[in-house]
Amino acid sequence: MKKYIMLALAAAVLTAFLGEARAQPSGFPIYSVKFVCGLQTIASTQFRPPAEPPVKPGNYATLINIHNFHSSSTGAPVIVLKKAVVSIPESQLPRPSPTSRLFREQLAPNQAVDVDCTEIMRLLATATPPVPAGTFITGFVEIQSLSGAPLSVTAVYTSQTCISTPGTPPCTQLGQLNMEVVPQPAFTGP
Repeated sequence: MKKYIMLALAAAVLTAFLGEARAQPSGFPIYSVKFVCGLQTIASTQFRPPAEPPVKPGNYATLINIHNFHSSSTGAPVIVLKKAVVSIPESQLPRPSPTSRLFREQLAPNQAVDVDCTEIMRLLATATPPVPAGTFITGFVEIQSLSGAPLSVTAVYTSQTCISTPGTPPCTQLGQLNMEVVPQPAFTGP
C-alpha cells in the first residue's frame, strides 16, 4: 500500500512539475456560454457546401450577463472565476485551443456584470497560444461560482450584415438579435 501511495505522490509531483496539471476548484457550478465575436468577411458564395466559413459574412457580437440574484438580506457575495476558450476547426486538431487564464471577480448580492467581446478579447490577451487582435473568433466563456450559489447567466447575440442588390440603395443594413438563458448546470461534482 505504501508503495502505491509513493508512486501516486511521485506521479502527482512530476505532473505538476511538467506543467500539465492545472489546479481548478471542483464541486461548484460551471456555466459554459457560447460566444461569437468579430467581423467575418469571407463571402460564403465563394464556397460550395460543406466548405463554407463558420458563419455568413457580417459583424457579430456577444454580450453575457452574470447576475448574483440573491438579495442583500439573505445572500452573500459570490466569487466568480471566468475564462475564455477559443474554438478551433476540427481540421486543426490536435493543436490546443487558445485558452485564457482564470480571472477572479466578486459579485455582491443583487449585482450584475457584463462580459462582451471587448472583455473576451481582454481575457484572451493572456491566452496560450495567443489570439491575434481583430480576428473573428468563436468559443466559450466558462463561469464558475466558487461559493456554490447559483447565478443567473444570459447571453445576447447580435449580428449585422450589409447587402447590395440591383435596384436597391448601395447598402442595406440587416440586423438580428437573439437571447439565450443559460440553464443551471446539472452536474456540480468534481
